This record gives sequence, structure tokens and C-alpha cells, in this order.
Amino acid sequence: MILRRLRARAQRPVSLRGYLVTGSAAVVVATFTALVLLLWAFFIRHFQVGRVNALLPRAAAVAHLLVRHAHAALLRVGSLARAGGGDVWLVGRHGGVLRRYPRTRALAALSQWVTAAQMRQVLAGHALAFVAPARGLRGSMAVVGDPVRSPTAVLGTRAVFWLAPVGGAAVLRAVGSRVALVAAVGLGVAVTLFAWLAERVARPVRHLEAAARRIAGGAFDVAVAITGPAEVRSLAASLSEMELQLGEVDRQRREFLADVSHELRSPLTALRGALEGMRGGTLARAERDRYLGLALAETARLTRLVDDLLVMARIDSGRIPLHRAPVDIWEALLRVALSLEPMAALRQVRFRFGAPPEAARVDADPDRLSQVLWNLLYNAARHAPPDAEAYVCVAVDPQAVSVTIANPGPPISGDVLARLFDRFEQGGGEAEGSSGLGLAIARALAEAHGGTLAAASPPEGGLRVTLRWPRSSQGAGVSPAGPS
Repeated sequence: MILRRLRARAQRPVSLRGYLVTGSAAVVVATFTALVLLLWAFFIRHFQVGRVNALLPRAAAVAHLLVRHAHAALLRVGSLARAGGGDVWLVGRHGGVLRRYPRTRALAALSQWVTAAQMRQVLAGHALAFVAPARGLRGSMAVVGDPVRSPTAVLGTRAVFWLAPVGGAAVLRAVGSRVALVAAVGLGVAVTLFAWLAERVARPVRHLEAAARRIAGGAFDVAVAITGPAEVRSLAASLSEMELQLGEVDRQRREFLADVSHELRSPLTALRGALEGMRGGTLARAERDRYLGLALAETARLTRLVDDLLVMARIDSGRIPLHRAPVDIWEALLRVALSLEPMAALRQVRFRFGAPPEAARVDADPDRLSQVLWNLLYNAARHAPPDAEAYVCVAVDPQAVSVTIANPGPPISGDVLARLFDRFEQGGGEAEGSSGLGLAIARALAEAHGGTLAAASPPEGGLRVTLRWPRSSQGAGVSPAGPS
């Protein structure tokens, strides 16, 4: 049970505050540990060098006494050993120990601290100074060897070795205890400070997490507090902007569903009324034909609406296929105008064309280009006043082909122009047979080809829609004249 709890706790994700505090404490501990090790190494080195430097002149003084004085010098050597501390070893020509000072001190053999090679080096006349590492319970030992170069030295001494413990343990313990105290206090202060700073960072992050959860649940009116460090403030600002965009998307989705429901309700209501009128079977032939015509018209309207919705869905998902090829936009425009001529004649609207001076070839999917032109001409014929003339002009420049469609009418306000290419926008009023998606589809298809579609209302009134489509690289040549 305990192991399962420990394992579950270990697998639990650590909070941001925990990461910051733990990481900061680890940095402080590592810093103080490195400082202690550096201080320890520095003091050890200091004591070792100081001890060796203190023994060098003393060993040289003993060697000098053994050369210049008689056996009374041995008494002087003993007093020097007692005054300087440590052990003095007198060594003969073959490396044997002749005498050791002070005699009352029990110290292991000289070979424990001095190797045979080091002994031969000193007997050969070379001074030696080093620190022997600790052995057993004893600490490190400062060793100084000085040769005696006179064959008549006292006792036949050929070398003097002075060994003394490095010492400084008390000082190191005092320094270590003080450093440990400072480290403990520093760690406590650092952890407290870092805990406060971590809380200042973690608190706004927790607020952002709570706001993100509410936004994910569909609440787009959450007040995101922009507080904390600069990075957290930037994240909060991004989250607030995302909330606004998601709210706008949700609003558009709701409006879209409401508009689709409205657009579907109208033809379905008319279609239901026509079918109910014919169900009785007592209608005259002329009346029955009228109901059938109404049902067919509403069915065609439903078909156009479903087709337009399908195109918009493909455009939004980016999965609409485009089979590009060089297309003469002038010829495509004439074919579309010919197909709309009956509808324009019913509304007493005429098209007047301005042909381009050269071939107006563009890089486009022929079917999609015809769909764009059909929507633009249909919109012009539908909104032009009766017995009016819509002017269609095609111009060519080195980069693009421009198609301008201008139809007369009253001036259009700026807010209507701003919404003209929105979905289900019908120019400020209902129009029979219109789904309100034509201009939105036209702009989306034009932009998918790299073109643009814009609208303006000149001071004299009416509407001018300009389509710019990238030219094809095979656009040279002369365009045949069309109707005017």
C-alpha cells in the first residue's frame, strides 16, 4: 500500500511552483557545495605549502650543523626538532636510519612516507620536498629531505629528513562549520525568496489555466487578467485575443445556422403549400400546373442553396479542387452573359460590354471562373433597377485582367458595402431566388486563384464591382471583338 502511494505520488506531475522552488534550491545547494569544495581545496593547499616552506630552512639548518660541528650538534638537532615540531630522521649512506628525533615519539618507519626512489634521490645530493598523502589514521605529512654532502658528518649522516603533519584541521573545522551555517541560512533565505517569486509566476498561470478551461467549455466572456511577468502577460494577451476570435467564430456559427435555417424554411414552406394544394385532386389543370411550377422553382432554389453551401464548406476546409489552365476570360464572360440573358430580359436589364484590346487569358479553373462570373453578372442583373443598363468592361495590364461590372441605382451606404461579400448578405434586402452566398463564393474562389474582388459605390450612385485575376503566361495575342 505504501509503495503504491509513493509510486502514484512520484508519477503525479509537479506544479510550476514546485519546479521553480526545487530548481532554485538545487542551484543554491550546488553553488554552496562548489564554494565549500573550493574553499576546502584552497585551505588544504595553503596549509600544505606553508608547512613545507617552514620545514625547508629547518632541514637545511640540521644538515649544516651535522657538517660543521662535533657530536654536540646532536643535542642542538634534538632541540630544533622539539621546537619546530615533527620528526627528524638522520639517514646513512645506504639509506639506513641512524637516529630519530625526538626519541620519545612513536612514529612508523620512514619508509611509510618516503619511497626507495625518493630516498635514492636525496642520497644522490638532490633536495626533496613534497606532501605525502594520508595513511591509516594519520593525516597528510609534509616531507623535506636535504642531503649532507660531507663524508665527515656526525654519525656518517648523508641525508636529513624532516617530517611534520600538515595540520590545520581545527581551522578547517571552524571554517567548515561557519560556511555550513552561512549555507543553511542562505538556503533558507533563497528558498523563501524563490517561493515568493514562484508564487508570483504561478498565480497568474493558474488564473490563465482556469480561464482556458472556461473558454474550452464555451464561455467566451471570461475576463483574462493580464498580470505577472512579461512572458505571462504576453500569454494572457494571446489568450484574450483567442477568446475574442473564438467568440466571433461562435457568433458567426450561430448566425450561419440561423441563416441556413431561414433560407431552408422559405422554399420548404412554399413547397409544402404547393404539395398540399395538389393533394386534394380537385384543382383545375391550370391551377395544378401553377402549383407544379412553384414546386419545381422551389426545388431548384433548394438545389442551388445546397450546392452553394457545399462549395462554401469545401472552400472553408481548403479541399476545393482547382484544375488550372489558360482561359480567355472574355469568352467565358460572353458565355455566362448569354446564359443569363433570359433572366435579365425578364427584369428589363441589358448588359453593355467593353471588349479588351488584346487576349485576356488568365490562369484559372474554367468551371470556377464561370461560377464567379455568373454570380457577379447575376447579382448585377438582380439589383439593377428595371429598364437599366449594366456596363461590363474588361481591361488588361501586365500582371492581371480586370473585369468591372457597374450597374446604376441609388448610392449604397458604407456599412452595406462592408457586408456585401458576407454570407447570406443580400444587399440590404430580400431577393427572390437568392441564397445570399453568391458574392461570398465569388470572392473566396477569386482569392483561391490569387485574385481579388472589391466593391465600391461611386458618388453618382449604383454599384461597381471589380474583379482582378492573375494573367496567364500565354496571354499574348488579339482578342476577338464581342458585343457592345
